[in-house]
Amino acid sequence: MGNSTTEGFQAKNGDPEQLCKDFLEFYGNNLSKLLSVDNYAFHRHLFNLSVHGLGILNYQNEYISGERHFLQAVLGLSESPVVLDVGANVGKYSRLVKKCKPNAAVYAFEPHPESYAILSASAAEMDFEAFNLGMSDAEGALPIFDYADAHGSSHATLYKDVIEKNFGKPSASRQVRLTTLDSFLAEKRLEYATLLKIDTEGHELQVLMGARESIREGRFGVVQIEFNEMNVYSSTFFKDIIDIFPGHYFFRLLPDGLAHLGDYRPLTHELFAFQNVAILPKGSPLLGKIKIAS
Repeated sequence: MGNSTTEGFQAKNGDPEQLCKDFLEFYGNNLSKLLSVDNYAFHRHLFNLSVHGLGILNYQNEYISGERHFLQAVLGLSESPVVLDVGANVGKYSRLVKKCKPNAAVYAFEPHPESYAILSASAAEMDFEAFNLGMSDAEGALPIFDYADAHGSSHATLYKDVIEKNFGKPSASRQVRLTTLDSFLAEKRLEYATLLKIDTEGHELQVLMGARESIREGRFGVVQIEFNEMNVYSSTFFKDIIDIFPGHYFFRLLPDGLAHLGDYRPLTHELFAFQNVAILPKGSPLLGKIKIAS
């Protein structure tokens, strides 16, 4: 990065954190001018741009989201990887796994019957297993909510307010069957999964609570979850998820690597917008095989 100037500020080459410190020090008593109402629109646009660089709101495709790059790195850790796709919807993620690693064993779970019908067809085409099941912290049945005029959207959720308040649409519900990951792994005698991916529209914490024993026993090599505004309606904080994973690092996905989140701070962690989060044990071999920003 070359020298840059901003209203008289001259920044020497250096790391970004030091540049910011130098910038604020330069303005000193004039900081109130920089932060005035007149500059609010500039700062708002700068914030909106910055969140993308932090791994947030990058949902446009599998390249921008970082999922393809991430999957290639994770699946390269094993000759015969096992992947659990919880909240598979119609199978887009499972299909991507099979494209990246054709011999991967994929178990995909989708509780909504109409989405599951499409998922099941994808499973037959791409050679993976599909289950008309949702995951939670206990076995049983609960209503799943979707748009009243939809037939299995990607926003189907166990939280009515996601549809009616977040998206402002009327909802319709139906009962779906739920189990736990601990129960499923025991039933299928699966000792280890290379990757556990969870995208359950606000229900991620409950899915993880239903996998506490497996997490404690180190049965998941890497965990990927989606964290977004749906977690507002399930009253789930990022801190709740961190507490389930002692001895783990947390990252956001970037197009060509990972952004390390570091020690927990509400300012940096509690951002309720689309983001893919990777959770890795501190001794994970992936740490030496993928680019990491901190």
